[in-house]
Amino acid sequence: MLWSELSAPASDHFSLALRLVALSCLAGCGLGECLSIFENPQGGRVAVAGYYPWTMITNAPKVRQYRALARWLSRDRLPAVVETLAKVALWVREGANGRRAVALINASLDAQPELALWLRMPPGQVEWDSMHGASQRLASAPASAPGYQRVALENVAPWSVHLLLFEAPPAGAG
Repeated sequence: MLWSELSAPASDHFSLALRLVALSCLAGCGLGECLSIFENPQGGRVAVAGYYPWTMITNAPKVRQYRALARWLSRDRLPAVVETLAKVALWVREGANGRRAVALINASLDAQPELALWLRMPPGQVEWDSMHGASQRLASAPASAPGYQRVALENVAPWSVHLLLFEAPPAGAG
């Protein structure tokens, strides 16, 4: 099976984003739409996915597709995005002092030589605290999406917990 991307919207507010195609058919027989996206007149965004795409959720293209979908649904206002293909859990909170904290767990049996994150923050440094008490400052660099800074953590151990602290973007910027 293969997902083929569609480029033309079905109407002004509705797009058939993906169509499922059977590769066993020489002509690439269409099996129907498997992902549709919708923007309602009030500006809300909705995505509807068929069941079959969830069976391949662990392959890299599918993970990237669902991450891009989450960014589209949020209008690129997610506080943090994992760039690396990794089993990572994130919790993001903002304190009263205007700083954000990201609790990160490498929920894998594999170490991550480099774990890249996009953080919604102004350019600057991120304080990285490990569960073993080590602390270091990481420089950020612009990510490929506006408003995000890319931060790379090196040598993230399996099943380790980390805390990232940084300044939140100015009010109204996400």
